[in-house]
Amino acid sequence: MTLLGFSPRTYPILVELAADSWGLAPEELRVRVVLNLPKPEPSDLDKLPAHWMPPNFCSLEEWEIEQETGIIMPGTMHEPAVSVVWDSIIRAKPGLKKTRLGVVAHPSAAIAPSAKIGNGTWIHPNVTVSSLSEVGFCCHLNRNSSLGHHNVLGDFSRLNPGAHTAGFCIIGSRTTIGIGAVCIEKVSIGSRCMVGAGAVVVSDGVDHQQALGVPAKWRGRV
Repeated sequence: MTLLGFSPRTYPILVELAADSWGLAPEELRVRVVLNLPKPEPSDLDKLPAHWMPPNFCSLEEWEIEQETGIIMPGTMHEPAVSVVWDSIIRAKPGLKKTRLGVVAHPSAAIAPSAKIGNGTWIHPNVTVSSLSEVGFCCHLNRNSSLGHHNVLGDFSRLNPGAHTAGFCIIGSRTTIGIGAVCIEKVSIGSRCMVGAGAVVVSDGVDHQQALGVPAKWRGRV
């Protein structure tokens, strides 16, 4: 597996998710990390289990896409890190196509056959993606979250643990739905928005806004 970018906090989460999804132990995974920044300090790896194989770090200049045979996935989980890493890598490696990235979905996830999942998407345990929904490029659906039927989740957007959307919701790109937040039916949320933890979204929000409270009120600029 090749990860684009690195975060010492999220690396073990992604490795365990991939290993569990493929019926492997984490120590069985061989991981290459393509870096758009200087190599991490050794201390960044101190908290990894000692029996895990350390990742093989390589720079953008060293990375040869043509020799890749395994799955390629984002190596970070949160915005704006995911899109920033992708933008920097695609500038350096314009030959890398979005379709070259894979999808990692935990076997406990319930994904409707009619749903469309974008490349580069991570799907954690006990996630539900309902009928005729569309998940964009490099999205992240964290554990116990659900995307309702006929939803659209824009590129680089994220459902945090326990977040739920009802039917016919449209969520723009680079938007995060916070832990335990709920969006009622037919809500439209713009791009680069943030829905706070536990919020109940009952009205539409435009780009760069934040929704907080029950019922949620849109305010400010993200």
